[in-house]
Amino acid sequence: MAKGTWHGDDLIRSLASEQAARQRRRMWGVAFVVGLIWMPFHVGLGDTVAAIAVAGVLVDTAIAWYQSDCANRAADALIAERFSWLRREDPVSTAVRKRVETMTSRHRCQELAGLLRWYLRLEYQESASSSPRCRPVPPIRGLVANRLLVDEIADLLQRGTVEPRATILTEQLLRRPLDATNGDGTSASPSNLTTNLLHIKELLIQPNAHTPAEISRAEPRNRGRDLAERYETAAAMNRRWSRHDRR
Repeated sequence: MAKGTWHGDDLIRSLASEQAARQRRRMWGVAFVVGLIWMPFHVGLGDTVAAIAVAGVLVDTAIAWYQSDCANRAADALIAERFSWLRREDPVSTAVRKRVETMTSRHRCQELAGLLRWYLRLEYQESASSSPRCRPVPPIRGLVANRLLVDEIADLLQRGTVEPRATILTEQLLRRPLDATNGDGTSASPSNLTTNLLHIKELLIQPNAHTPAEISRAEPRNRGRDLAERYETAAAMNRRWSRHDRR
């Protein structure tokens, strides 16, 4: 994000650029079909048009993917800042709401839980391997030292959450492990990873997301009721889990 700009502006620009790239990709697809039709009649011209169209599709696919990732990062930054998207239908609020629904979906929570356990197994295998040539390289080191905490977070994620910041932080930890270390590019200490994991666990156990009443009032349709029901279910399960831990 450029200095002095708002994350919402970056979100709108990225979404517009992504949409434009997808529209160009459809146009390149039409050009590719035209090139194929011309091939029997104009061999050189048809081949050239088809080749240019394929290159255009590849370039615009990459642009659309990059802009989509930028839009997700901007939405994540707004969510981290507690941007209020309830009772609002502007483009920024709509995009943030879609991101919240994606990051709190049951599928995404289970996917993140599976990735956490997989990374943990990779680090176990690295420490147990006797051959340096066949030793797997885990994306993150330090999970074994926090294996109980990682298992707890994975269990909580599998139960679902209405706190998007927890899943966003987990995704950032898994996708960009270097970003999860120190911002200056130096290696982070194990305590930093432990702090991040503890923060994720706290958000999962005591979500600070909107309450069911707020969601129901702002989203009177089925989407709002689903979010409220998921909040109540996750909160009840987390309370039972907390009582079990105290025992």
